[in-house]
Amino acid sequence: MHQKSTIVSIAATSFVVLIMVFFWFFNFASKSTKDKSGLGKLKDVDLNFTDLPESIDPNLVTSNESMPFAKDAFSALKNLLAALAAENSALRDEVIINFNSSEDYQAFLDGVGDRKIKLLGNSDKFNSVRVGFDNFGDLFSELSVMDPESYDMETNFLVSLPGQPGIGNSPGAGDNAVAVGRDSLSVIGINDDNSDYGQGIKIAVIDSGIQEHETFNGKQIKEYDFVTDNNGNSLPTDPDNGHGTAVASIIGGADSRNPGIAPASELLSFRVLDNDGYISEGSGENIFFLKDGLIMTPTTKNCLNGITRQSVIEIAKGLGHKVEEGDWSYEHILECDEAFFTGTAVEVTPITKIDGKIISNGTVGSITKEIQTNYENAVLGTDNNSRNWLTYIE
Repeated sequence: MHQKSTIVSIAATSFVVLIMVFFWFFNFASKSTKDKSGLGKLKDVDLNFTDLPESIDPNLVTSNESMPFAKDAFSALKNLLAALAAENSALRDEVIINFNSSEDYQAFLDGVGDRKIKLLGNSDKFNSVRVGFDNFGDLFSELSVMDPESYDMETNFLVSLPGQPGIGNSPGAGDNAVAVGRDSLSVIGINDDNSDYGQGIKIAVIDSGIQEHETFNGKQIKEYDFVTDNNGNSLPTDPDNGHGTAVASIIGGADSRNPGIAPASELLSFRVLDNDGYISEGSGENIFFLKDGLIMTPTTKNCLNGITRQSVIEIAKGLGHKVEEGDWSYEHILECDEAFFTGTAVEVTPITKIDGKIISNGTVGSITKEIQTNYENAVLGTDNNSRNWLTYIE
């Protein structure tokens, strides 16, 4: 009797297990089918690659006339996400694209104004661009129309700003031990006492500001701070950003453990880079610069949103030019095609040389001249489109 009950129980249990396996398999197959059909209809507007599964086959993505290289773009994004997962320090919202020919590189730059991605930097020498994007869908849209044979893509990494110069003995190296870098003067031929080097010479350090440091003890440093918020208030220097201090210590450091090249020189600190190392503005003006037709200007988080600045942006857009506000490094200005200042006093003033580097062959650029002329017309009231900007006094 008990044996028969046991057999019946085992049979019933096996049947239930079989039913469960059947439903599990059916649901899995159904889900798999739905996933495949959905992947075959992916569009650039509904892509979300935040958590792209490794198991997804890029062959399921269909290329079409508007996205001829969609499959290759999907595969490239999988490789990119794998690289991002392996390198935590890689930036997730930008990539480096290296082109295999100057023609493909130039073609990309010519159409950058119409793209969803942002041009953050470029190098003519290496045919490469640094681009940013708000989401992976925008990057997918861009790559889906680019021949994969024309480029390769790689991740980009944030370069850490140097901290303050070290003080005291090198940690863990014993008493009176110093780092190799502290003995670098001998590398450039300075082996004797150089304490009077730089006497009577003023040296301007145009950087992120010079902070207090024992290598400058007893030295008077004149400071000129041009970094403000959008209300014109001064912004405190980030103590973790020691770039300007490090540069100044190399030039005029007087501590024997941190010897500078010209310790007797007078240092002038011009703070023009914000706490992140980006350009903010001129000494009393907003700054604009152009590359491949794109007009760029710093955001107003660390500078005044001047009335002339606002007017020039509106004039430029009215003339059909694209204006992009962003965080721009010093290198962006050095590589620009044109540059100009704006302000109540300077109005629109062309920049033809930056730190000895000639801009626009030393002449006023064509777009700068166009904006300058239209601004003058607006001020003089001869431009009907901007008459409402003026207040007439009777």
